[in-house]
Amino acid sequence: MSRGARGARGDRGDRGDRGDRGQSLVEFALVTPVLFLVLLGVLDLGRVFSVSLGLANAAREGARYCALHPGDTAGTRARISGELDGRVAVDPASGVCANTPRGQPVTVTAIASVTPVTPYISNLTGGPIRMVAPATMVVW
Repeated sequence: MSRGARGARGDRGDRGDRGDRGQSLVEFALVTPVLFLVLLGVLDLGRVFSVSLGLANAAREGARYCALHPGDTAGTRARISGELDGRVAVDPASGVCANTPRGQPVTVTAIASVTPVTPYISNLTGGPIRMVAPATMVVW
């Protein structure tokens, strides 16, 4: 290869691709943590949404049980915990079943806390996210 042909490619010569690869590596190193944080945030959001749906379903199941067995708080709490299937710890204050007369509505509230996996989201929320799901049914 003559010196004149080499000069046509510029001063970089054969090293042109190596400089571009270094730039790409630096860009990748800068963008990867941000993308990883966004991915973990999306996973946390999906987890909170899933727990929210499960908690609402557990509250409905507890209200149904309380409507059929008025005053049975232990059974109502067992139904709520059983419906959540250990996915989240249920607050001990949830699932109170009042002794309500027939034909009257009874409300059961399921309470749980979800701790985000992503550290920055946990810092933003101040710790676990407390979730409350009430459900009302008529006592039969």
